[in-house]
Amino acid sequence: MKRRSPKYRHILELIILVAVIFVVNLIASYKFYRVDLTEDKIHSLHPKTIDFLEQEAAGVMDVIIYLDGEDLPPVIQKFRQAIKDKMDEFQAYAGNKIKYKFVDINEDPELTKKYVKDFASKGAKGNIINVNNDSEVSSVVFYPVVELRYNSNSVLIDFMDDKINVSNLYVEQQEKYIEYELLKGMFRATGQPRYTVSLLYGNQELTSAENSSVYLELKDFYVIDTVKLIVKNDSLNKEFVDFNALNKTDVLIVARPLKAFSDMELLALDQYVMNGGKVIWSIDMVDSHEDSLAIPGKFFTQSEPINEMVTLEKMLYKYGAGIKQNFISNAICAPQIRWDFRIQPWNTYYYTPSKQTKQISPIIDQWYPHPCVTMNRGNNDGKGYDVLTKNVADIRLKYPSTININQGADVKKTVILESDFKHRIFQAYTRIRYDDAIIVEDLTDIEPAGSFFKPQEPKPYKEPLAVLLEGEFPSFFKGIDESLKQQLADKDKEFKEKSKPTSMMIIGDGDFLKNDFELDIYNGKVTPKMINVNVDPISKELLYGNTVFLHNVIDKMTGNEYLIPLRSRVNPIRKLNQEELKYNKNKWILINLLVPFIFVILIGVTQWWIRRRRYIS
Repeated sequence: MKRRSPKYRHILELIILVAVIFVVNLIASYKFYRVDLTEDKIHSLHPKTIDFLEQEAAGVMDVIIYLDGEDLPPVIQKFRQAIKDKMDEFQAYAGNKIKYKFVDINEDPELTKKYVKDFASKGAKGNIINVNNDSEVSSVVFYPVVELRYNSNSVLIDFMDDKINVSNLYVEQQEKYIEYELLKGMFRATGQPRYTVSLLYGNQELTSAENSSVYLELKDFYVIDTVKLIVKNDSLNKEFVDFNALNKTDVLIVARPLKAFSDMELLALDQYVMNGGKVIWSIDMVDSHEDSLAIPGKFFTQSEPINEMVTLEKMLYKYGAGIKQNFISNAICAPQIRWDFRIQPWNTYYYTPSKQTKQISPIIDQWYPHPCVTMNRGNNDGKGYDVLTKNVADIRLKYPSTININQGADVKKTVILESDFKHRIFQAYTRIRYDDAIIVEDLTDIEPAGSFFKPQEPKPYKEPLAVLLEGEFPSFFKGIDESLKQQLADKDKEFKEKSKPTSMMIIGDGDFLKNDFELDIYNGKVTPKMINVNVDPISKELLYGNTVFLHNVIDKMTGNEYLIPLRSRVNPIRKLNQEELKYNKNKWILINLLVPFIFVILIGVTQWWIRRRRYIS
C-alpha cells in the first residue's frame, strides 16, 4: 500500500480542525455554555437564575443602566463592564426577552438635573469616590443605578445604597452582588407574588423595636404585617378570639411570647396550621434573668422555666417537635457585655480580704450560653437543605433550649440548626453568674468570667436547636375537647383534624430575632439604642446571620427559592473550621510547618537522583 505524503496528512488535519471549530461554533450559537472552576461557581449564573430567565420572564424587559461616560474613574469603568458582562449572560439565556442600554446622565446638563431629582425621589442618592490625578485628589459623583421596565412596572436598583462615600475596594467588592441585585429587581418587576408575613402580637411577644431587623430584611420581598388574635367588642365591652385574623397571613412569626395562650387562641393557631398556614415558632422555655445582674449588689440570679408555654409546647410536640425546659452552652459562642457594666457600672473590681483589687473587664470574650451555631450539613438527605445556611454567618442564640423531636409524628423532620460536639446542657433552674468567686485570695489566678458554663469533653453527638417540619399535621385538639369544636361551629367555622401540606420551623430561642441595645446619652437623657440582631454590639461589625437564615427559611416555605443560593454567594465566608481548630490546633500547625519542608526536600532529592542517573550513565 502506497504511503501518503506528510503534506497530504497535514492538509487533512487542517481541514478536520477547521471543521471541528465550525461545528463547535455552530453549537455554541444555539447553546450558551461556560466553564467555571471556582468552588462556588461565582463567575457563572446560578441554575436558579437561569430557570427564572427562561421560565418566569414572559414579556420583554428593558434595562437602562445609568452608568456611562468617558470620564468615569477606572474602578467605576471596571464595575460598568462587570454589569455589561452579566447582562450579556442574562441575554444568552433569556434571548430577546431582555434588552439593555447604557445612558450617560452627564451628557446633557438639563437632563442631569432631571435624572438626579428622579433618582432622589426613589431613594438613590448617588455616590462619591476620590480619584488621584497627578498628585491632586478630586471627587467624582456617580450613580450606580439600573432601572428595570417590565409591562407597566418600573423598579430602580441602587447597587451602592448603603454608603455615600465609597473607596476603590468597596466598589470592587460590590461586583459580587450584581447578579443577586439584578435578579431581585427582576423578581419584583415581573410581579412575582408577594406573600404576607405577619408578626403575632398580644401575648407579650417581641416589640416592633426589638424585632425591627426582621422588617429590614424582608420588606423588599414580602408584605410585612402585624396581627392580634384577641379583638375587643366595644359595644359588649368583651374580648374574643378572631378566627379570621390570620386569613390573609401566609407565614406567621411567633417571636418569644411570655403570656400564656388561652385554649381558644391555641385553637385559632391550630386551625390556621390545618388550613395550610406556615409558622416560625421562636419560643423561650427558660428565662435566664441575666439582665437583673445590672442591679447593684446582685452578683447572681437564677434561670427558671417559663411554665406559661407548657401547653403550647405540647401542641408543637404533637406536630413533630417540642422544646425542652433546659438551656445549652456551646464551645463556639459569642462575646457578651456584662450586665453589671451596661447601665451603671458597679461591679468593677475583684477584692481580696486584704483589700487588694484587680479590675474586671466589661467584655466576656466567650459567653458560652450564647452559642454561635449553624446547620447539620451531614443530614440534609440530598434535598439541598444545607443551602439555608451555606455561606451564611453563624446564627447567634441566647440560652437556647434543645429540641425534643417526636419520632412518632408522621411528618418530615429536618434539623437545620444544632450545637457543636463540645456542648453542655443545664436544667431550667440554674444559677446565672459571671464569676465563680467575687472575693478571692489570689488575684493572679482568677478564672475567666463565665468559666462555670464552659463545656468540657466533646460528646459523640450534637443537640438539635432548630427543626423544619414539613407535611400534613394532625390537629392538637383532635379528640381532646368537643366543647371547643362546638364554639368553632358557632362561628361558622369547620373544624379540621388534619392539615393541608404545609411547613413550620421550631427554634428553642425566643431571642433569636431580638435586637441588642446600647445606652445612648443625649442632653443628659439615657435612652436605649437598638442594635441590629446581626451586628456584634462590641465590635459593631456585621458578624451574625440570624435574619438571613430566617429569610432563607421563609423563602423555602413559600417556594421563593430563586434567591436563596444567590444570597449565599454574595458574601461567601472563608472561615477556618472552628471545631477542628479548637481540638486539633497543634496538629495543623505541625502539618503547615513540616509538609512544605518535606515536600521541598523530596523535590531536591528527586532532582539529584535524576541528574545523577543521567550523567553517570
